[in-house]
Amino acid sequence: AHRHEPVARTPLSLEGRLLHMAADEYQLLGHGALLRRLLKDGLHVAAICDLCEHLCYESRDATETALHVILSGIDTMDNEQLGPYLTTFCHVVDLADSLAAWRIDWALQRLL
Repeated sequence: AHRHEPVARTPLSLEGRLLHMAADEYQLLGHGALLRRLLKDGLHVAAICDLCEHLCYESRDATETALHVILSGIDTMDNEQLGPYLTTFCHVVDLADSLAAWRIDWALQRLL
């Protein structure tokens, strides 16, 4: 099982006080089952993208979890249901951090 460790503050964090979460709560927030459900429902796609970007920033584990769910959805969903998956995929792959080149390579190898 992958363990997602919270980053104190990223360039994607809002100004002001941070919401501090227990490690198990943070782990649930980045769990593949939650992301799978959010994407399948397709509601508030911009918020899903923000969540994925925040979790994946400087995190290989979170990136692999998110992209695994996203790519699985791209492979299995009907054309009408692909929008949230493709939008989120683009946001995660376009994330600018020190893992950007690795993330693009990892994602495109599995997409093709």
